[in-house]
Amino acid sequence: MVEIKKIPFSALKKDWNRLYAAGKNLPPYMDYAFQKVYKKYLWVSFNRIGFRYLCYAAVKDGEIICIIPVIQRKGKRYLGGDWSPTGHLDFVYSQDVAEETLQEVVTALKKTIGSLRINKLPEGSKLNQLLSRTYKCADTPQTCVNIPFGDDYDAYFACLSKSVRQNNRTAKNRLTREGKTFRVETFVGGGESKAYTKQAYRIYTDRANARYHHNMKPWEVFIKEYFQAVSLSLQKSDNRMWSFLFIDDEMAGFMGGFTTVDGTRAVIPRLAINGKYSLYCPGNLLIAETVRNLIETTSVRNLDLSRGDETYKYSMGGVPYGNWEYEL
Repeated sequence: MVEIKKIPFSALKKDWNRLYAAGKNLPPYMDYAFQKVYKKYLWVSFNRIGFRYLCYAAVKDGEIICIIPVIQRKGKRYLGGDWSPTGHLDFVYSQDVAEETLQEVVTALKKTIGSLRINKLPEGSKLNQLLSRTYKCADTPQTCVNIPFGDDYDAYFACLSKSVRQNNRTAKNRLTREGKTFRVETFVGGGESKAYTKQAYRIYTDRANARYHHNMKPWEVFIKEYFQAVSLSLQKSDNRMWSFLFIDDEMAGFMGGFTTVDGTRAVIPRLAINGKYSLYCPGNLLIAETVRNLIETTSVRNLDLSRGDETYKYSMGGVPYGNWEYEL
């Protein structure tokens, strides 16, 4: 029989890390370290004022088998990590947990705490596979796009459309003809220069301002850079991943994200290009050369560009999948 207990966040660290490591492909936003930052700065956002962060543990035969972080406000409950720019959320559990046991967890949780809104649950999640058979999706699944590839870069590149391959070659030829150099530097698990991440954040802010026709005020930029869990974790987490495109030593684009615990997937919440270099297909060059670097130096074989179904994601080999939502 599964029992649900409310336990302080700090008291769960050992079991949380054990379950997360056994979760293998759980979203990186469910890592204890990420949730610790998220919990600490939960209050630093107008839309999260009034939320409390709570942790529930599912216990069976004296052992914690699942952890469910929850934020709660006025009787409304969501998974820890929600109401922020996280890409995917889930419970924290071993991939080896039996489906019957996971069903017991859901039943006991609902009986203990009442309703829970689950957003951003990835299609391939074991929890989603269970809930999709017993609950109706609360909203239209949000499209996400993942770029899968194998161990051979040439095979990956050959699978792209003829026009995309030609654009890549044309961009490189233009750079050569104009006497410009380019390079892509990729870092997994740290090692990137702080100067690089500072430049990347400026590009990201400029692109966001242009996209949403809104110039963020200095205090907004400061809060997003120093008090947002995604931004802070991209600076400090052990599983962070960065890739930077430089043209003539000036940053022309970047992507930043996190690898899953099994090391096979990089989830990318941040990607932006420097509009100054739009003639050189910087997005194409950045993604293609990042894939090359990942194949050569890491075990990552999925570049998950996360939420959004922008055309460029598909053109670079992306495959769509859904983020599902449920009301328990």
